[in-house]
Amino acid sequence: MAQDSIAWEEQGCEECRAAWLQGRLSPVLTDLGTSQYHRATLYRCTACGSFWEELERFAHQVSAEEAKKFFSHDTRT
Repeated sequence: MAQDSIAWEEQGCEECRAAWLQGRLSPVLTDLGTSQYHRATLYRCTACGSFWEELERFAHQVSAEEAKKFFSHDTRT
């Protein structure tokens, strides 16, 4: 997604970046669900409110608009 070119230090806040680096997602990062289409999981930081997309090998912050569209391609049954 578009924001993956933003420097790591400029994404989210210190708390959510530390959670990713330490591998301790909860309770700082709340799991909002997984998209099979994107093959990624969407999270939201409880400290700053930023959205994060976790892919297979890395995570990066996404805009609220991108987060809103996150599940739009997944079929619901």
